[in-house]
Amino acid sequence: MNDQFLLKVADVLDAMAEEKSQLETQLNTIKEAKRREQLDPVVEKLSYLTGDDPDDLNAKLAGVDDSVLSMLSGLAETGSSSMGSPGRAKTASLEGNSNSADRADRAFANWILS
Repeated sequence: MNDQFLLKVADVLDAMAEEKSQLETQLNTIKEAKRREQLDPVVEKLSYLTGDDPDDLNAKLAGVDDSVLSMLSGLAETGSSSMGSPGRAKTASLEGNSNSADRADRAFANWILS
């Protein structure tokens, strides 16, 4: 009887460990989706500003701290035009000299990403 009891306890512990593993996987999936949701608008706007490939920007921003990511996502919100967007003029551009404006935008975006 003692052996059967220990086997049942072991089975319960195994089931608990399996459930914990499944819950951790679900939690990681949810966290990754939330991070991707925050990161996508930032990557889109920085890609527009710098002309860099979005995949390269994703790789650069993958390890960014959550506080930095929330700051960047606040800048990239649709209501804010501070980072520019495909439908609007870039706010850092200078009238009459678009080449200098493009360089300034790229330099700022590269500084943010470094």
